[in-house]
Amino acid sequence: MNKLILSIICMVTLIWIVSCSEETIPVSTGEKPVISEVNVPGFWNTHSARLYKTEVHVNDPQGPGNLIGVYLTVHEISGNNQVFADSLYDDGAYINKSDGDVLAGDGVFSNQFPATAVTKNSSQTEFMFRFIAIDKQNNVSQEIEVTVNFSPNNPPEINQIFAPDSLSYLDENVVFSVVVSDSDGIDDITRAYFDSEDPVRQITRFGQTLYNDGNFEVHGDLVEGDSIFSAKISPNFLVGKKGDYNLIFHVVDTNEEENTKEAKQSIYIENFMSGFIDFNIPQSMVIPADSGFANIGLMQVEVDDPEGLADIDSVYFYSLKPDSNLAQNGLPFIMVDNGLPFNLNNPLIETGDEVAEDGIYSLSLLVYYGSLPGVYTFSFYIRDWAGNLSGPVKRTIELIEE
Repeated sequence: MNKLILSIICMVTLIWIVSCSEETIPVSTGEKPVISEVNVPGFWNTHSARLYKTEVHVNDPQGPGNLIGVYLTVHEISGNNQVFADSLYDDGAYINKSDGDVLAGDGVFSNQFPATAVTKNSSQTEFMFRFIAIDKQNNVSQEIEVTVNFSPNNPPEINQIFAPDSLSYLDENVVFSVVVSDSDGIDDITRAYFDSEDPVRQITRFGQTLYNDGNFEVHGDLVEGDSIFSAKISPNFLVGKKGDYNLIFHVVDTNEEENTKEAKQSIYIENFMSGFIDFNIPQSMVIPADSGFANIGLMQVEVDDPEGLADIDSVYFYSLKPDSNLAQNGLPFIMVDNGLPFNLNNPLIETGDEVAEDGIYSLSLLVYYGSLPGVYTFSFYIRDWAGNLSGPVKRTIELIEE
């Protein structure tokens, strides 16, 4: 009951504030809050039930807790008649469940309205949104004005999807396409694209633009300006992807209105394991006789991946010493393909790799005085971005006392 009474009091206060004449708006008696940013969609569709989010960022010298609220009035451009008034909230959508505010008490005030609620008392199509912020000392911010257009609009639709139900690097010249329509004409469409989600975790993973430019060589589109938007799928598209996905297609018009009916297709993406091509590793190394010296041996492993080198996440190895214990407390030695020359002060990054991103991973092995002599067994692995693990492939190096 207390919350209900408080809400009624707040609404009465709001109606009084936005209905007052200019002379009765509280006059600043100290440091004023400042509206630093206003986000309002420039077009509102009167044929849509969509809620349009209005957001205002306010800075107050005493902090956001000193703010009472942000108030909105909407006026006709022609005649300046007020047609709507409401409040914006900084409550994290806790008190006002549908206001769209994200984080309470951060100085960002929000509310959401359908277009018809704002313009129901007017036949005009262009309106001025006016915002002010007020703090607890009745200081009033500057007034911010934003022009917004209201008119009916039929959003574009996706009528058909052309995409395979499975995909791998073995598939050539793959093109994803959608057939779209817009009652305002194809020229009203400004953007088409697809993204995807993991059907289990519903996490967006990747996306790509679709084109209607007639550039078949680059984008896979046959005819410019028709109703078909396309995207040619390159080998790099497969990097880091493996398993079942839902492809979700979108088309957007000049008013930023999007297809209302979900356009979705499932696809299985195959991702194959990486492979070892060649090893360049010394067969033996000498242990220095003096404590002030170290011998350096460059280890190189050439690898490849069916989805391209960009799909390789890491190349590494474990070292088993002659006493049957793992070196480096069982942690892997990470090899790099960064093209950086050897630097004794930074040997794990500047390892002596010769050419960056050529598929040859390197690490310089440092043999110090006192190292355990005998045969060391190295177990090499490759992990790609899709989670495939290749290996182990084993090689040995014998450390010999000088």
